[in-house]
Amino acid sequence: MKQNSRIVYVALLALVSLLLWLIFNSELITTRVKSENKARKPLPPELEGEPDVFMENATITQFSSNGTPKYQLYSQQLRHFEQEHLTRMVEPKMTLYAKQETSTDANNKMQGKPNPPWIIQSKHGYIRQRLISAAAAPKQTSEIAGSSQLTNHQEIVFLRENVKLSRAASSSTGMVLSTQTLYVYPHRQFAETDQPVTIDSRMGRTRAAGFTGDLKTGIFSLTSSKRQRVHTIVLPHQIKQKK
Repeated sequence: MKQNSRIVYVALLALVSLLLWLIFNSELITTRVKSENKARKPLPPELEGEPDVFMENATITQFSSNGTPKYQLYSQQLRHFEQEHLTRMVEPKMTLYAKQETSTDANNKMQGKPNPPWIIQSKHGYIRQRLISAAAAPKQTSEIAGSSQLTNHQEIVFLRENVKLSRAASSSTGMVLSTQTLYVYPHRQFAETDQPVTIDSRMGRTRAAGFTGDLKTGIFSLTSSKRQRVHTIVLPHQIKQKK
């Protein structure tokens, strides 16, 4: 009988311990759920659609891995929306620094020849973060990451209304391109639009239905349409006169 009573006592003790454990943990779970629900509570109506960050006369500078500036972006007003990975801009002006041209001198020393930067400005625009895999990223990024599965964010800059892409007129590649919308990919130094463009340079004026441009090399590809053929007007001083 004593042995049976001991077994019953141990069983009751185990049952009480189990009940206490369930009560204690259920309180913890309930508290955690309540805190999570509180954290996920939607914003009040007056805050919906408001930016997470608002700045005036903001300047953003992006640097390369060696510490040299890749681009600088100024905006009169800047609104950042964290959840959308989107930054809206008013009167943006981007300075995109072109890579240096390298050459070899008589002593086989590499010399850098700086290219004038591209200046891109418009009335409005936005920056959107695009997620890319390390396999699609530049080789240096993949090597630093050490994993082909790592992902990176890269910026896409979209500009609209009175967009101008220009380079200093004093340089041999000086020009001004005007259009209404323009996509700029700073990491690739590439720009494109499917809207009509006008290009003014020392050679004259060119109109086209759209263009894609490699800003590293300054090589552009112009497109035409039924309404707008690629048309160039050459300035008189560019025409060689016969002797």
